[in-house]
Amino acid sequence: MEYSIHNLIGEVTFGEMQNFSNLTVFPTFYNVDNKVSYLSLNIALDNGYVKIGEVSESGTVNNLYVENLSEHYILLLDGEELIGAKQNRVLNSTILLDKKSKTEIPVSCVESGRWSYQSKHFSSSDRIMSSKSKSRKMQDVNLNFERNEGYLKFQADQRRVWNSVDELLNTRKAFSSSSAMSDAFESSRDKMEDYLKSFKYLENQSGFVIAINNKIIGFEYISDPQIFSIYFKKLLRGYVIDALDNQKKNAAIITTEQARNFIMSVKDAKQFNDKSIGLGNSFRFTGENCIAASLIEKDEVIHYSQLYKDTADIEPEEQYGGQSTIRRRHGDGFSSRD
Repeated sequence: MEYSIHNLIGEVTFGEMQNFSNLTVFPTFYNVDNKVSYLSLNIALDNGYVKIGEVSESGTVNNLYVENLSEHYILLLDGEELIGAKQNRVLNSTILLDKKSKTEIPVSCVESGRWSYQSKHFSSSDRIMSSKSKSRKMQDVNLNFERNEGYLKFQADQRRVWNSVDELLNTRKAFSSSSAMSDAFESSRDKMEDYLKSFKYLENQSGFVIAINNKIIGFEYISDPQIFSIYFKKLLRGYVIDALDNQKKNAAIITTEQARNFIMSVKDAKQFNDKSIGLGNSFRFTGENCIAASLIEKDEVIHYSQLYKDTADIEPEEQYGGQSTIRRRHGDGFSSRD
């Protein structure tokens, strides 16, 4: 295992557990000197430092064009939603944009019913895709790494992403004229805010381990605590949306030991890595029951995300049983489903 990731998972410490309803969060801390400085996508967009648009006037579903106009590195997170242009997308992988750079980035569509310009450029939303959807998408990309799929390495199964969006819209009973993931989140905004106001960012916090129904399903880490504070609620929303539809009573209390064991479980996973889009290297981990991805630049873990596979399909007592996945080929450059 790459030593910087080994150090992270071995030395992370935990804050006091926070809980609301069926969602539990363990704040995490990691004492490390950050050598790489960068901005969040939201801050970069707000300051006009970055422009994101279609690769051409006609566009293509699974790629976008990004120009960093600034002298700052800019971080784009795996699963982060981009809204506007011809249809809403999510990032397929975490990307660190170089200063004054132009980059083509891999994305997945999360709005299958629209293929017309809403705006020339994209803006950033206040959410990351649901943890369940992100887990499925990460499995696709990791499998591409395992199969050494060349330039397709960062592509996901578009049809499976659409199916995940449909599933989310159905479970949230949300109407969407364009089958947009954003409508599922917006339809549940008030309920989600009840959760979000119960969780507080702590000083120097750089991550969290999270459980739904006391089943640990995710670990998120960003190297710069200040940047993590910006992403804190944005990341949480991706878990809260899944918590709304999986409420159970009388579940056992999760301990810090279980949280640590979850993080450490990646040590037994298969590992693959290659040059990332933009700066750094992308490290991928596929275990019997967990899936993970990390971006490393200058020997520093910039972002790390670890999830259980198809989390909603795993009961608490089955957390160490693997889930099979189906990978299907998807087309390129089309705007709606066959």
